[in-house]
Amino acid sequence: MERNCLICGRVFNVYPSYVARGGGLYCSRVCKDKAQSIRMKTDPPEKHPHWKGGKVKSLCAKCGKEIWVKQCLASKNRFCSKACANSVHSREREKTGEILNCKVCGSEFYRIPSAIYRPIKKPRYCSQRCRAIDSIKNQKKQNTDIEDIVEKWLIEKHLVYEKQVDIEGIALADFLVNSEFCVFADGDYWHSNPSRIKIDTRQTKQLITNGYTVIRLTGSDILSGKFKEQLCGIMS
Repeated sequence: MERNCLICGRVFNVYPSYVARGGGLYCSRVCKDKAQSIRMKTDPPEKHPHWKGGKVKSLCAKCGKEIWVKQCLASKNRFCSKACANSVHSREREKTGEILNCKVCGSEFYRIPSAIYRPIKKPRYCSQRCRAIDSIKNQKKQNTDIEDIVEKWLIEKHLVYEKQVDIEGIALADFLVNSEFCVFADGDYWHSNPSRIKIDTRQTKQLITNGYTVIRLTGSDILSGKFKEQLCGIMS
């Protein structure tokens, strides 16, 4: 039996029994999909065979914002965003872990039982920054050539100083002079990197806010001897 495709108009053969069941309208699967796409854009959703009433109005369980959810998911979709869901779930979750103190900055932080009782090691830091500071402070490190030059000058001036001092979990100062001056011997190559400049700037602002005087000496100034005038002018 010959039929004309309702989409492309092409003539095609089809069994009469298939036409009797309501089929034989399209010559191929591609044309059938096009027809369905057109029908979904033009026909109201109520005509869809699987229509069950559409979305229903609900309120976010956290902020009370009005949301529309599918009927089958009305009991599960209780929040308008992931932020609201995470806020409620974290508050409702039973706190079975422990409150620990950071080894570096001393601040309290919460850890779940699986992190505390793992066989490898117990968590001792509140953040990756504190972990990095403690790692740098305890590793076997030899002075760089520019640090040796600065230390030699501090000894000549009979100044009281400490080396590789963790300053309140903010930064690891190369030298802490008279418990007030944070001296950093910054190599030109590493500390000229844009990402490193942002970190240095953030650390400097935090240290100044906490009452310290920050002195950052570049490697070129240290090697040329200009750093002596800078230190004398600030520390005098």
